[in-house]
Amino acid sequence: MPLLVAGWFQPGGFGLEPTSVYHKPLAEHLIEQGHLVVYATNEAIKKNRSPIDGRWDKNDTKDSANVADLVAQGKCHYYDLPDQRLRDLRSLLLLRKRLKKQVHSCRVRIRNNLVAQYFPELDLSWHRFLTSNIKGVPTAGC
Repeated sequence: MPLLVAGWFQPGGFGLEPTSVYHKPLAEHLIEQGHLVVYATNEAIKKNRSPIDGRWDKNDTKDSANVADLVAQGKCHYYDLPDQRLRDLRSLLLLRKRLKKQVHSCRVRIRNNLVAQYFPELDLSWHRFLTSNIKGVPTAGC
């Protein structure tokens, strides 16, 4: 039964396509303004694409019609907007994860480019050197 007919979805609500993280600030703003916001999953959008008009390609104007069709069918999810502190914590955890990847990437580049090229004698002990937290290297202030 369509959401509009069932009375679950009032006219003026918004249906979004979740693309990366771009939809989150928009959804957050609309929810804070008191609007009903739902989203259709990427898998549902993909499966609904061919029954609508027999196509497999991706097109923004047709995607919006696809999302509207899914919302009308009730094949959508409601946004979960947790407390601001929890959203901040999630954001910080994602930042930590991204920074850890960057640190690892820098270590690999240092080993593969600098150490292997200019200090090949250190290459054999590189792992031991990293696990000892570079204790042998003096730091500023020591």
